[in-house]
Amino acid sequence: RVLERLAGHHGLDVDDPAQFEAIGRLQLDLLALALTCDLTRVGSVQYSGAASPVVYRWLGCTVEHHELSHRADGDADAAAQLLTICTWSAGEVKRLLDALAQVTERDGKRLLDHTVVAWGNELGKGNTHSHARVPFVLAGGSALGLRPGRVVDATGRSHNDLLVSLLNAVGVAATGFGDPAFCKGALPGLAG
Repeated sequence: RVLERLAGHHGLDVDDPAQFEAIGRLQLDLLALALTCDLTRVGSVQYSGAASPVVYRWLGCTVEHHELSHRADGDADAAAQLLTICTWSAGEVKRLLDALAQVTERDGKRLLDHTVVAWGNELGKGNTHSHARVPFVLAGGSALGLRPGRVVDATGRSHNDLLVSLLNAVGVAATGFGDPAFCKGALPGLAG
């Protein structure tokens, strides 16, 4: 409801696909402000559902995101449009990271250092609905013991293990998350 009121104040309609980008940026700004003011310590942003009907027209895309993700591996046009969408999404994540990096905390560190931003996808490959090699990017968290700027190979591990690691990083002593059949515990090598 807050987003709808704020969007309306800015002349935006949350149900208008043409305003998708502006609404998304408004959500990122609200999240950054809520974290800055310590109104919350946890937040999430999801741009669309799993079967996203969004056509990223402002990026020059012509096909719904969900349909693009189901195209064959050799479809060069679909691959190019998906790359364009992913590049834009990375820029939006950077927008949030930049906002968090501009806030100085009491200890002199940045809000980003005290925050873990996890950017992910629910599938490793859309056209096969594969749960293998699901990509996640973590940013921030250096004050929490995370070491940024590297690739961690978590082959054979579930995203549940990543979530256990993130809980541990923010001080929650957890050994499991979700279905125990898909959780082996915290990932080695994230902190340190």
